[in-house]
Amino acid sequence: MTVLLSGATGFLGSALLKRFVHENIQVIALKRSSSDTEQIASFISDIVLYDIDTIALEDIFAEHMIDIVVHTATDYGNENESILPLISTNLLFTIELYECAQRYGVQCFVNTDTLLPCEVSSYALSKKHAREWLYFVSQKLRVINMKIEYMYGPTQRKDQFIPWLIEQMRENSPVIDLTEGTQKRDFVYIDDVVDAYMLVMQNCLSLEMYEEFEVGYGVARELRQIVVFLFETIKQQSNISSKLNFGAIAYRNGENMHMEADISKLNHLGWYPKVNMEEGLQRMVDM
Repeated sequence: MTVLLSGATGFLGSALLKRFVHENIQVIALKRSSSDTEQIASFISDIVLYDIDTIALEDIFAEHMIDIVVHTATDYGNENESILPLISTNLLFTIELYECAQRYGVQCFVNTDTLLPCEVSSYALSKKHAREWLYFVSQKLRVINMKIEYMYGPTQRKDQFIPWLIEQMRENSPVIDLTEGTQKRDFVYIDDVVDAYMLVMQNCLSLEMYEEFEVGYGVARELRQIVVFLFETIKQQSNISSKLNFGAIAYRNGENMHMEADISKLNHLGWYPKVNMEEGLQRMVDM
């Protein structure tokens, strides 16, 4: 099998790349020339790597026989910046990648999506638009749309919620300002997400021309509970005295108070998450 993987240096992309190499899957990986390759540095000799901003996408497909496209590249946007780069990556590049895959006889197009409601952010809205277009054109090439809840794991960016919390606690910040923390989220460990991708790829030709799978642990947990568990876990390892200041930050306008993935379709394929929240957080603390 030969897989073309976009977003190869990102959190999910790098985790998938490592698994593909371990499974002896041939990988054609795409990244930006400005991307940090630290997470995949030891695997670069095992893959074919392209800077997508320096080569025509069509040339890559013409050069290689590709079986499956796994699209993880994304732009999360910034509320203080133009939305054009976000639309270019999340919508236009997605459709360009799909059309190349369709023209060159790829078997399946695996898209990475979000469970966030479209009104939450420009990022979520752009992902919704891409999803609708992929559904519209999926009669030409099979699309598997993976709608992921909150992924977490050891190599996650430091500005993400859990790594940020761990860093604040380890630095013994005097006060850690938080919301009330009563909103519930479905946290899924990165290894389980990769397992889900591997399973749908193995079964892609037996699926409908358009299929959606929600990816999460299947259980929503209060953020306050997660924060307290992390605090107590780190406190056992070091003498921290940070104050958890719940309620110091107001909820965002339109805050979604309960998000939980319906993982029943993945269960029917034989996928079940293996890493519960406590074990996953412990792994991150132990890094």
